[in-house]
Amino acid sequence: MDAAGRLIRSVVVAGLCLAVYWSARLAWADWLGRQDSVEAVQRASALAPVDAFLRARLSDWKGAVSRNPYDSESLIHLGLEAEARGDYPGAEKVLLRAAEVNRLYEPRWALANYYFRRQSWGPFWQWAASAAAISPVTPVPLYRLCREATPDAGLIFDRVVAGRQRLLEGFLYWIESRNELDGLRAVVPRSIELAGPGDHKVLAATTSRTLALGAPADALRFWNRMIERGLLPFGRLDPEAGASLTNGDFRLPLKGEAFNWILTETPGVTSRWEEGRGVRFDFSGNQPENLDLLAQNIPVTGGRQYVLRCRYRTSGIASGAGPVWLAGELAGHPLATNDWDESSLEFVTRPESGLLRLRLSYGRVPGTTRINGVLWLSNVRLNSRVRTESAPGRPARPR
Repeated sequence: MDAAGRLIRSVVVAGLCLAVYWSARLAWADWLGRQDSVEAVQRASALAPVDAFLRARLSDWKGAVSRNPYDSESLIHLGLEAEARGDYPGAEKVLLRAAEVNRLYEPRWALANYYFRRQSWGPFWQWAASAAAISPVTPVPLYRLCREATPDAGLIFDRVVAGRQRLLEGFLYWIESRNELDGLRAVVPRSIELAGPGDHKVLAATTSRTLALGAPADALRFWNRMIERGLLPFGRLDPEAGASLTNGDFRLPLKGEAFNWILTETPGVTSRWEEGRGVRFDFSGNQPENLDLLAQNIPVTGGRQYVLRCRYRTSGIASGAGPVWLAGELAGHPLATNDWDESSLEFVTRPESGLLRLRLSYGRVPGTTRINGVLWLSNVRLNSRVRTESAPGRPARPR
C-alpha cells in the first residue's frame, strides 16, 4: 500500500474511533439525563452541552414550581441545583419550603442530607429524627447516614429512635447486622426500656447475637432485664445463686431464645414439645449417625461443681445405645429404660468459664444399628455446689 493509501486508511480509522467515542458519550449523557438528581442532569449537560432535552430538564423544575408552588419534588431538585452552584442560603430556603408543603419522608431525607453535607449537626439531627418518625419502612440509608455522622450507636438511638417504639425492631436488626458489640451494649438496654410486649422476639434475637459475639455477661444482663420487665415469661438467671437453667420443666415452648432450649430439626427424627408433659423424640432409624437433639446455653460460675438430672423414659432403644447429655465435652450415660427413671451427670466448670453449652446428643455406637424408638423427657434440673472432689463423668463419644 502506497503512502496515500495509508493516509486515507488512517483518516477513516480515526473517524470511526471519533464516531464511537461520541456515540458512547451521548448515550451516557442520555442515561444520566433521565435520572432524578440534579448532579446527574448537570453531568449529562456537560457531556452534551447542545442537548435541548437536558437544558429543558434543568429549566423544567423552575417552570413546574411556577405553575404549582406545592410541587415538592421540583422544589427538592431546585434546592439541590442551588447547592451545586454554591448558593447555600437559597438551597436551604427551597428545601425547607419542600418540607413545608410536603409532610412526608422525601423532603426530610433531603434536608438531613443537606445539613450532613454542610456539617450543621443541630438541624441534621432534627431532620433525621423527623424523617425516621414518618418513614413507611425501616430507613436503613438514614441510619447509615447517622452512622457517618457519629460512631456512637447510643447517641443515634437517643437522637432518632428514643420515644418511637415503631422504629425499635428495624433499628435493632440494623445494629445487630453490623456485628458491633459496643453498639449492642449501648442500644439494647435502651431498647428494653422502650420495648412493648411485641418486641420480645427481636430483643431475644439480639441477645443471642450478643452471645455469639462472645459477651455472655452482657447477654445475661439483657436477658434478666427483659424478664424483670415482663417481656419474657421465665425466671431470672443467677449463676452465683445456683440458677443457671431456663425452662427445665418444659412448661413453656422451646423457641431457642438466647438462654432457652432449642430443638434441632433433623431428618429422621420427629421432635415435639407437649405442653404439661415434656418433650418427645421419635427416631425412625434413618436419622444421621451423629446429631444434637436439644441444647441450651447456661451461664455458670467457674470452678464450681454441678449436677445435672433428668427424668426420662424410652421405648425400643437398647441399653447403651441411647442419647447422652453433654456438658461441654463431658458426657453422661446413655438414656435407655422402659420405665420412668432419672439420669444424672456431674461435672466441674473450668475456672475461667462463664457460659456452658448443654446438649442432648445422639451418636451411633460402633457395632450397632441406628436406634429406632422413642425418648420422652419430663424435666431437667441443674444444681451447683462447692467443689469437694473430682466430678465423675466420661469423655464424649467421638463425633
